[in-house]
This record gives sequence, C-alpha cells and structure tokens, in this order.
Amino acid sequence: MLSWLRPVRAWHERPLRSFVAVFLLALTVAGAEKLSSVVGARLFESSPDERWIWAEGEYGEGEALAFYAARDFKIEDLGSARIALAADETYLLFVNGYRVGAGSYRPWSAIDEYDITDLLHQGGNRIVVELRSSRGAGGFLAVVELGPAAGGEDEASERRIVVSDRSWRIFKRYDPGLFGGWTRLEEGEKPKIWHRPPAGRWRLDSTAVRRPNLFESSIMPLCQRPVRFQQQHRPDWLELTWERRIPALGPQQLYDWGEVVEGILSFDLISDQGQPGLLYVGTEPPDPELRPPDEVILPVPGRRHWEDAYVRRFRYALVVGAEPYSRIEVEIPPPSLSAKLPRSEPNHQGVFGLEPPRTYSKVEEDVWKRMERGAASADEEG
Repeated sequence: MLSWLRPVRAWHERPLRSFVAVFLLALTVAGAEKLSSVVGARLFESSPDERWIWAEGEYGEGEALAFYAARDFKIEDLGSARIALAADETYLLFVNGYRVGAGSYRPWSAIDEYDITDLLHQGGNRIVVELRSSRGAGGFLAVVELGPAAGGEDEASERRIVVSDRSWRIFKRYDPGLFGGWTRLEEGEKPKIWHRPPAGRWRLDSTAVRRPNLFESSIMPLCQRPVRFQQQHRPDWLELTWERRIPALGPQQLYDWGEVVEGILSFDLISDQGQPGLLYVGTEPPDPELRPPDEVILPVPGRRHWEDAYVRRFRYALVVGAEPYSRIEVEIPPPSLSAKLPRSEPNHQGVFGLEPPRTYSKVEEDVWKRMERGAASADEEG
C-alpha cells in the first residue's frame, strides 16, 4: 500500500553516522587551521568586535530551523559600501528590502562579499538575513564596511559600521514589517554568541572578486512555470492551467517544465507552519531512493513563500513533504547576470565515480515518517 514511500532507515544506524560526522568535522577543522596558516597573508582581517551569532535555543540532533537576523544602522555621509558574510548552512541577504544574494556553506570556499553602495541611503538602513540550517545549530558572521565616495579624500580608508554581535535581533517567525521597515527591531530576541573570529570559515581566503547583486540588472527576470505535474505514486500526468491554483493532491509532487531551465526555484505553500520538506531536481525524474535531496526546504514559520538560494539547471523538480499551493516557478535571470551568479549543480557521481552507500539525514527521516503517518491515516479513513 505504501510502496511508493521510501522505507525509513533503522535507528541503530544513527550512532555510527554520528561518529563519522564528528570525525569528519574534526578533520575539516584541522584542515582549515592548516590552510589558514598557509594563506595567512591573504586572510580577511577580523577585529575584536564581530562574533559568530545564532538564534537562542536548545537544538536536538538534526532539528531543522529557519529564522531571520536583522540589524538597523544609520549613515551620515554616503560612500562606497560592502558587506562580507558567512553562514552555516544557508543564507538569503536583503538590504533595505532588496534581495541582494544568497549562498551556503561550502568547504574551503571564500567569504561572500557584495557591493551594496547603491542600496544604502542617508539616515536609517536595515539588513535582514534569512538563515536556514537542517541541523538547527549553525552560525552567522557579518561585517559592513563603509568607504569614502570615489574621488574623495583618503579614498583607500574604510571603517566598519556594522558587525555581527549582540546588537542584532532574531525573529523566529515571518513579519512583513521586517522588510517594509515598520517593525521595530527591539521586538526581536537577542542572539546567541558562539565565538569570535578567527574560529571557523572566517579565517579562509576572501577573494577580491565580489559576488554580483541580484538588483544590479534593470531587466526584469523571466518567470517560467511547469507545464505538467503528477503525484509521485501515480503514473498519470496532469496538465497545468494557470487560471486557477494548483490542486492539492498530496505531499509528493513531481513537476515538469517541458525543457531544461536554469534559474531560481520558488513557490507558495499551503501551510505556514514551517515544516521542512525535500527538493530533488534533475534533467530526468529524480529517484529519492538513490540519492540525497539537492536542498532541504526550510520555510520560516509564518511565511507561505519559499525560494531557493541557488541558481540550478534542471527540467524536473520533485517536492517531498511540502505542499506547493500556487506560483511554483523558476525565476530566470538575464544572461548578463546569470553567468555571474553562484550555482549549485547536482553532483551525485560519488568519488572517482564510485557512489557511497545511501545514508539518510535526520531531517530526511523526519519528513518521510511524517508522510507515512499521513498516508496511513488516509488509508484508515478510506
């Protein structure tokens, strides 16, 4: 009856997986320290002020979490400005209501930097960062540096006007006033302080090339919607008509765009409870039995809209555990911008072409168990 669901792995596999994860983490930290000593002359210089911050709370093993970190600041004299930041696992950056960019933790990757000169104005400004972690625990680090206007005196000087510290505020539910500017940040929670640099990825090389901002292009991106979809356990396809909303046919849905597309996937959800889901993409219909998800869907509680952090190339998208309601589409950036944006191409070839044994994360197991309970309840009612 439930053969279309992936069988959940036994609990006794977790201790071994936990040991392996801790061992790999130790190797990663040791490697980071070794690499940082080699490239020490090129490190992003930290000050005594910034800290790794996160949301307060007790996090169980693999408990998924998504929330916002926000900070207000004022500028008297406009000049050049940049923000440098790192986040584990994923961030979406907004400055004065504009989505600037996004990224995820990648081993040995450089600090992400953006030029935000054109987004700031005299007086009050606001940075909002959506943070996601499939493990619950994570870290966020940021610095905003303001320089003089081009051609001004002492053009090479820069001063830090914002750092990640206790002055930021954490919001664990979506609030449109965060982006509109009318929500007072004093209503948020104080962050948890993990550590100060140089601990963690902040010690690695920060390249001089900054990531492009999504707002830089004046051309509106093209939004392309899928042409058909189906429930994964049913073989028949349904043609999509956009005069009405997508019918809710179950929590495992496969979408087909009819051709390979490249862009940022987004959709609205039926529920705003922030329950995690799984996203698989590919040029062929993906099989969740054979490989891990390409992304964990982590909506912020209170918000029905979710958007991916990366540009991806695919034809099919399988959404598991989350129920898209409407507006599922791929935002295709203009070619001039698309070529510069960071990508996360699916890589399921293993090492030297050898695929390791399939393992399942805690959030994957939670999603599949939730679906099994829902399917069993539906069978009993039927």
